[in-house]
Amino acid sequence: VVDEGFDGLRRGLADVDIPNGSLRERVSAVVEAAWSAFSNPTSLAAQEILVATRVTRNKKLNRHLAELNEGLNALGAKLVPDRDGTAIADLIWACLRGLTLPQMVSPTEYETSRQLDVLIDVLTLYLSAESLFGRSGLGR
Repeated sequence: VVDEGFDGLRRGLADVDIPNGSLRERVSAVVEAAWSAFSNPTSLAAQEILVATRVTRNKKLNRHLAELNEGLNALGAKLVPDRDGTAIADLIWACLRGLTLPQMVSPTEYETSRQLDVLIDVLTLYLSAESLFGRSGLGR
């Protein structure tokens, strides 16, 4: 389950086609593709196993996590090609991980469209406003 979950996540993240449209369209494509990869049943089961085995996790699973992180960073770099997209990818990953917990514990499907729309809006506004403040990345 974990191997298939990781393979599906890697494929889903690698296959993201970011449109040449507006910034919001590009951010939306990334967030929606990442959510689709994270929220499918196999990925949710893999995440549950990873949490349950965190104390005894083997090197193979840790390698999977490192590879997944690299895929997310590559996705962030696609979104902001003129600089390091790691902080953006980390923020997307943190938010989506937070949204997977209700999916795992709820007896019915947990509606996430409002939260995903807000995440897209926040990222779009941040990336739009960044140049106004002469900053790049999420650092201080």
